[in-house]
Amino acid sequence: MLAPRIPFTRLLFAVVAIDQLTKSLAPALLAQGRELILPGTGLTLVSAPVSNVPAYSARLLIFTLLVVLLLVRLLRRDEQAGELAFSGIQLVVGGALSTAIDIFLLREKVAVFALAAGGAEVYVSVANAAVVVGALLLVLDFMQRRWVPVGPEVPLLDPPRWSVDLGQLRRGIDNVRIDVRLSPRFEGAARDLITSLLTVQVWRDPWSTTPPQPSQRTLEGFRTGYAQLVEAAIHRAKQDNESTRVALAQLAAIKFVLGETREEFDRLLRERRTALDFSADPAGRKGAHAHEQFVRLRRRRRAIIDATVAATFQQMQHAENGPIADLKSSLLGEPAGLPPEVFASPLLRAEDLGDEQVLMRHYVLLGQRADDAFNPRRLEHLMREFFAPYPLTGPDPDASAADATPAARESDRARSSRGRGLWPWFDEPDNADVLLDIDGYRSERRRAKARGDRDAARRFTRHVRFQRRLAGRLDKTLRAEGVIPFILSAYEVPALWKTLQIPLNPHAIHRYLSGPRGRSEVAVKLRALARSTGRVNVIEELDGAARRLRRASYRHRRAFAQRFMRDFMTYRRDLARARIIGRWLEELRLLKAPDEIRLSQANRMLYELLTVEDGQAEAAPPVCGHTIIKADVRGSTRIAQELIDRGLNPGTHFGLNFFEPIKSLIDLYGAEKVFIEGDAIILALLERDDEGAARVSVARACGLARSILEVVSAHNATGAKYGLPALELGIGIAHEAGPPTYLFDEDQPIMISPAIGRADRLSSCAPFLRKKHQPKSGRRIQVYSTDTLSLYDAKGTSLFRYNVNGIELESAAFEKLTGELKLEVLDDPDSTTGGRFFAARYPDARGMMRNLLVREGSVKPIGRLQDPEAVEVQRFYEVVVDPEVLGRVARESSDARGDPDPGR
Repeated sequence: MLAPRIPFTRLLFAVVAIDQLTKSLAPALLAQGRELILPGTGLTLVSAPVSNVPAYSARLLIFTLLVVLLLVRLLRRDEQAGELAFSGIQLVVGGALSTAIDIFLLREKVAVFALAAGGAEVYVSVANAAVVVGALLLVLDFMQRRWVPVGPEVPLLDPPRWSVDLGQLRRGIDNVRIDVRLSPRFEGAARDLITSLLTVQVWRDPWSTTPPQPSQRTLEGFRTGYAQLVEAAIHRAKQDNESTRVALAQLAAIKFVLGETREEFDRLLRERRTALDFSADPAGRKGAHAHEQFVRLRRRRRAIIDATVAATFQQMQHAENGPIADLKSSLLGEPAGLPPEVFASPLLRAEDLGDEQVLMRHYVLLGQRADDAFNPRRLEHLMREFFAPYPLTGPDPDASAADATPAARESDRARSSRGRGLWPWFDEPDNADVLLDIDGYRSERRRAKARGDRDAARRFTRHVRFQRRLAGRLDKTLRAEGVIPFILSAYEVPALWKTLQIPLNPHAIHRYLSGPRGRSEVAVKLRALARSTGRVNVIEELDGAARRLRRASYRHRRAFAQRFMRDFMTYRRDLARARIIGRWLEELRLLKAPDEIRLSQANRMLYELLTVEDGQAEAAPPVCGHTIIKADVRGSTRIAQELIDRGLNPGTHFGLNFFEPIKSLIDLYGAEKVFIEGDAIILALLERDDEGAARVSVARACGLARSILEVVSAHNATGAKYGLPALELGIGIAHEAGPPTYLFDEDQPIMISPAIGRADRLSSCAPFLRKKHQPKSGRRIQVYSTDTLSLYDAKGTSLFRYNVNGIELESAAFEKLTGELKLEVLDDPDSTTGGRFFAARYPDARGMMRNLLVREGSVKPIGRLQDPEAVEVQRFYEVVVDPEVLGRVARESSDARGDPDPGR
């Protein structure tokens, strides 16, 4: 606990000295032994010994012991023991000590005043008077503590609580940051406003930090663009139940404005430099004047950018307080995103969080070095120790889990290096007025009395008493800790620094005014500057300011202590917000390059913050799933060599009989090409969020694969008439419940999906099975398994496939198919392991209904199985394309289905 450093012995020894001095001088000054001091009062100066010293000494000893016990009791109490109590104890102890000197050292008790009362005289000394006055002060302090509340009568304000969790948002194409594309409408409006603000600053001659207002049309355009940007984010947040989108839009707008302002200023500065270099008279008077203005402009870079960003953020804050606030409340029902007051924070737009000009202009000049006596870390520790005894802190900030404000979280992160943090109420600067604005609450009391509210008037009276005591203790603590000179000088520096117009850091002036420590070092610099600039009276002006500060009255100190508390609380809150928002801004990546936007869009990594005017309504809905078809030509190398040997062209043969027929089927089933090589093709069917009942990508993939086999078979039949080799295919279908990812080769997208690899395996055919396997009629797919390691293929799989002009559907894709369509289950009479057929109808991309038949088969074991009985039966699924099987199954179920054309 920070104890008050009261000069305990000063008043005590003053009492002893004055008492002994009057007793020593009284006999020499009195010719007659007594002299009337004030006529009519009976107060007479005498020099008279008091009898019965032993009895007096006993009473004195008892009284002194009581005072000592009271002293120990008060010193053990917390700082709420009043100032009057400590002064009273000093007077009592001083009087008792001086009387003890008379009795035990001088062996007599001497009274120097005689007071006539009721025909008798009472003999007293300065020591007696000190004891009486001290006792009265103790009583008065007791009464004050009885009537002065120990805490504020007006409740402290809670800071606004808000939080943003960017961790739940997906990362972008660099796998580190979040990809964001801003509304082109907003970007254009922001550029217009920023350029209009900066152009006047850069090209005008009268230099000032406040740019003139641009046209009303420009302001309205920017406010409208920003409002539409955030409103679109609110609607999307409501739709997706993801309130973080609102904060994402706000943060992206902040990042764009900050970056665009700095880039635009640097561009305009380069333009001015170019104009200066190519001026008609660069060495003349006008050229020298223009060069001087250019140098001043470059020095004022931070101030101009700060003023421009402040004007832009002000328009954003106006929009936030207007229709955006109503829409948030209506749709989301709770605070979402950043609160509007964040846009007014000067530190949010500062390039350097320790910029002394920002501190002087908006807060209070604080030391930024670790060894500065007036640095924020030391002040925060001082405030914590000072306010710890008062019942206004709420839960312990180290144990409280409710510190949801950015300043509290920033304090939490820093505790390991700087100790314990402060309380949430410290993040609300208005609480400085609640605690220390005595004049303001006196006015509240007068208004309460005027309207006849006695309860409120009494409450404000008690609160003012608490404020007066708190202000007195704060002043005493700040003086004892040596902080008062730094506070007073911090508010003196801005005016001095502007008036002196010398190239000296404001912190140096602050150190010079704050006290003798470090003054000599600054004085050396000042003398050198005085000689170089001709300002010989600089040190005299600073010394005069320092003298004024040393003579500051208590009322003056109290007013500046209140101002400092508010400014320090504001700085601490804004610093924490700026650091947190700065980290959030670093997590965002605003995409501008078309290639990056396309790549991020294709991989569903891009957050597009667009408005309806930007064409958001026409944007393609996001992909929620995809199905892959892999069609592989068997023996393509053999066929190509055979054609070459016969003097024929294998390229045109594959093109006319394989690739071209497939192209004609793609649009019919809503597919797209993924990859084409000499003997294989990969197709994809994408499912989007807005397709609803039409999410039948697996069913359409099955139909497309069947059509591919049928059209290739027809071309084979035609080619056979001319002795051309037939094409033999194997097709696999795999489904992935999610979007694919992409990379781009220049303008060509390249899909990346685990379903491609699975479809490739499904389309494969083991060479030894292709040569030896004799499938049953109508069955073009068979899967085998083994536990013999020597039979594992090169990829380490224990499954081997026979797939010749067949279509295998993976189990995950079949599960998806069961959710797409209502399947009719039919027994397979040719199966010995309980195989089944699944029949259904589905719509193609043009809405035409088509038939689908899938056969469920059992994986057969091969090789030397350890325990064939224990092998779990695995299933595989074949899309049936054999006309005979299709016809037979269709006839068995045609009555129930009523389909006159079971083939299609």
